[in-house]
Amino acid sequence: MSVRDESAKLPINTMQAEGLNRLLEESLDFDFGTARELSSTLLDWIDEDDNRRLNGAESEEYLRRNPPYRAANAPLQSLHELRLLEVWEETFFDENGRPNERFAKLQRMVTVDYSGRVNLNSAPPEVLELLALENGFDEDALFDGMERDQPYLTPVPPSAQSDAAGVESSLLRVTVTVRRGDVPFILSALIEPSFSEEGSAA
Repeated sequence: MSVRDESAKLPINTMQAEGLNRLLEESLDFDFGTARELSSTLLDWIDEDDNRRLNGAESEEYLRRNPPYRAANAPLQSLHELRLLEVWEETFFDENGRPNERFAKLQRMVTVDYSGRVNLNSAPPEVLELLALENGFDEDALFDGMERDQPYLTPVPPSAQSDAAGVESSLLRVTVTVRRGDVPFILSALIEPSFSEEGSAA
C-alpha cells in the first residue's frame, strides 16, 4: 500500500504558459522552442475555444487523424490523456504509446486531481525548485530556523508567501496493490483528509 500527497504536486490544469514553459525547460530539459510547442498544444487542448495558438493544435488538426477526434476543450482527466496531444505523444510516450522516463518524471511533479496550493512540506525537490524560481525564494533555506520539536512547516515562511504555496495535505492518493501470481490488482482512491483543531486526523 502507498499513500501519496497529491497536494504536493503542481496543478497542471491551471498552470499558465509561463509556468508550463518553466517546468518543461528547467525540470524536463526541453529547449526553448519545444517547450513552447508543448505548452501551446496543452493549453489549446484544455481551453474552451477552438482558437489555435501559435505552435498549438486544435480540433482541426486532430480531425485529420485516423481515427479522427476533437480536442477536449476541458481539463485533463488523466496524465495518460497527453498521448492524444500533438508533440506530447512523441516526447512522453514510446512508439507503442507506453509512458517513457520523461512521463514518469512529469507524473512525480504534476497532478490533474488537485488545483489548490502546493504543500511545501511534502513537495519533491523539483517542485520546490520551480516554486522558488517563480516566487524568488531560496528552496535550500526554506526549512532553516525550525525548532527541533517542529517536524514540519506550520505557517508558510514569509520569504515563500504566494498564492501557490501552502503547508497542508489537502488531497491524498491511497493505492493498494494485490498480486495473484504475476497479475496485479490495483485499487486507488483519492481522500480529502480532515483535521481536528488539535491537529489530529479526523
